[in-house]
Amino acid sequence: MPHVSGTPSRRGVARREQILDAAERTFAISGYAATTLRALAKNIGMTHAGILRHYASKEDLLRALLERWKNRMEAAGQAGPSSEPLVRLHLTLLGEAAGSDHPAHSFVADALRTRRERRSAVGAAEEGPALEYVAAQDGLRILSAYLPDQISPAEVTHAHFGGRRGTSGARSSADWMPEISADRPHVPPGRRPAPEDRTQEILDAASTAFAQHGYRAASLRSIATGTGLNHSTLLYYFDSKETLLEAILNRRDRDADTAYLASVTAYDKVANVYRRAVYNETVPDRVRLYSALLCEAIDPGHPAHAHFAHRYARVLDALTNELHSLQTQGLIRPDLNPRAEAAWFIALWDGLQLHAPYEGELHIPERLLHALNDLFADSVSHERRAQLLTTAA
Repeated sequence: MPHVSGTPSRRGVARREQILDAAERTFAISGYAATTLRALAKNIGMTHAGILRHYASKEDLLRALLERWKNRMEAAGQAGPSSEPLVRLHLTLLGEAAGSDHPAHSFVADALRTRRERRSAVGAAEEGPALEYVAAQDGLRILSAYLPDQISPAEVTHAHFGGRRGTSGARSSADWMPEISADRPHVPPGRRPAPEDRTQEILDAASTAFAQHGYRAASLRSIATGTGLNHSTLLYYFDSKETLLEAILNRRDRDADTAYLASVTAYDKVANVYRRAVYNETVPDRVRLYSALLCEAIDPGHPAHAHFAHRYARVLDALTNELHSLQTQGLIRPDLNPRAEAAWFIALWDGLQLHAPYEGELHIPERLLHALNDLFADSVSHERRAQLLTTAA
């Protein structure tokens, strides 16, 4: 059959699909902002002009890719990405597109809403609210990307809900929770002192750039410009972008460990969760930085990958040990698996923080408090729970 003018040829359709496949892989690994059409063209043996014949711009290419993704999910009746490439792309965009000005922001927000709606339609009330479930699943995907030999999302989910089979169903909220929410603990504003030297100014500027554009897309020249320095002067303080990233991650960990408040109970890893979450609401810029880098560094080749992998392993072990100790004392339900509960809780917290820019106010501290309350044995009084989680031992 002769080609009809005005309709795409078979060769043209195949070429467009080839470009979309390459964009899906590249955006998933390097991110949308850090990918150039020239680099993408080179990867698939095309010219830059060749790609522009099919897609007028990188944003046009992204829109076409997201539209294909949406159509495929709808055709398969899926609530979310299931193939490994799409999962990776979803997680990368989840961190990168948090700003409302990102071309994928609305798509990610709509995709999250669709997953929640379909989850609610299943009617799995015993598995908790759809928002928490979907957030935890994304958190588990990220956790398993950093600890593939330790974490399987399916196994953690099965163990988490398996320990609740045969119970009286969803546990009601404790009476003390509304009182705690209405009278939150005092947490100092999360403001860092004014920079005392150029080093702190550079770290502040780089943190903002990495949070907004990602590590790979941000350049040392743009960071230098933001601090009123030239490129060579910035290199005097940090000899590479990777060295700068390392300094930012180390400072972020110090802030997270010391800036909000000292220990408040004997069970620090569990008890301080609520206070940490309240504190995080005072430092949205630092949460944004953490979320952006967490999703971007899923790629094992990313210079921050090992940092997050080590952090996850350390936090997972510490929370597991603390839950096991509480369980041994009869405070935590005996039917629960401490390791699975630790993994689920970590995933829930990170998932909620990642979803928040797309959902609006999520009241994360209170949602985490509900999740912790669900771990307690029925015999533990509400007064004792409040004491363990929110007051000094």
